Amino acid sequence: MTNVSYEGSRSHYAEGVEFRVSTVQLLTATGTYIEAPDQRYRGEAVASVVLIALGLRANSQTRHHTGSLSPGTWSTHSVSCFADMTVEQILSRLTVGTRVTFPGGATTGTSTIVLVVPGYKESSALVLTEETPFHPVSHSWPDQEGDRGSLTVGKATLPVVDTLTVATTTDGIRALYVDSEIPVRKVVSGWTFFVAHVVPIADPASIDVVEGRPVALAVDADRRRALSASHTATHVAALAMNKVCAHMWRKVADTDALGNPDLDRIAMERSTITISGATDTYRFGKSLRKSGFSTDQFCGEVDSVSAMVNQQVNEWLRSRARVAIEVAGPTLDAARTWTCELDGRVAKFPCGGTHVVGLDDLASVSVTYEISDDAHEVVMRTVPTRQDGSTPLR
Repeated sequence: MTNVSYEGSRSHYAEGVEFRVSTVQLLTATGTYIEAPDQRYRGEAVASVVLIALGLRANSQTRHHTGSLSPGTWSTHSVSCFADMTVEQILSRLTVGTRVTFPGGATTGTSTIVLVVPGYKESSALVLTEETPFHPVSHSWPDQEGDRGSLTVGKATLPVVDTLTVATTTDGIRALYVDSEIPVRKVVSGWTFFVAHVVPIADPASIDVVEGRPVALAVDADRRRALSASHTATHVAALAMNKVCAHMWRKVADTDALGNPDLDRIAMERSTITISGATDTYRFGKSLRKSGFSTDQFCGEVDSVSAMVNQQVNEWLRSRARVAIEVAGPTLDAARTWTCELDGRVAKFPCGGTHVVGLDDLASVSVTYEISDDAHEVVMRTVPTRQDGSTPLR
């Protein structure tokens, strides 16, 4: 786009009025117009914009506006220790992903704030730290809800109302992509991933929550235990369903970690893991039937399937098998693998969530099935009861 100089703009305005556009890069639909003082008044600060919700990337030649801009932008007072840097320069410092301690079961920790992004969804902010025990919702497979809890910086304690995945890339102009706006579904070269703690204050700098300050992090431990129980229970229920339904396949199919045809993975449409349990939705349409699975047999025998799945799950619980998460590295983007010995075999498969430390943490698990009217969708609901006698949180 052609730039507009102060001099070149004068013919379009009243006497004494001038306007400047230094650089415009339209990388996505913006729907927003942002004006900085420098456009009309020489020598004033220039806007440096990152619309994080849209993934609109910043002009690397700009500097910070001294006041607040629209949601998703940074200002000099908010990014205090980076006041003389561009957005691209700030993001270039984020070279190492967040170290995470949740795979080992941690719910507390201390760290240092590396970035604060004010104005997220207008009334909140994102706080990134070097290390965190908080588990974020996955941007690529958002099954388990993000952790909640609190951040304490000095005398200020802020509630963490959600935990998200964010990412930057060295491929082209730097940007901060948030949650579902991250354009890559899995870890690829050139991308770095971080945990973002969502706090319900638009400008944390107003209470001195800024980059470089030490922070104490505390996850809501009881909520985490409920999520972990739900996540472990749904894995065990899926493996039990695969085993119970193995005889319903008429063709050779990919197998699960126990060697049974992997109905769970092949038919999975979506999964939701909350403090109340887990809900897994399966597609039982033409594609599954072509793969060799008898959907009619499953639907006709669903009561028997449910009874046998519940029997198998609770038999496995009595084995008191240990559950572990194997990690390939300390950062968020490192591969994590769920492991548990069942039927004399060590079941292993990729999983980025949190889990109980052993099946004996679960007193019982209830598994039910619902079939849609057209029999094209089956929903499996898994509800664990923990050994302390508590049912899932509500």
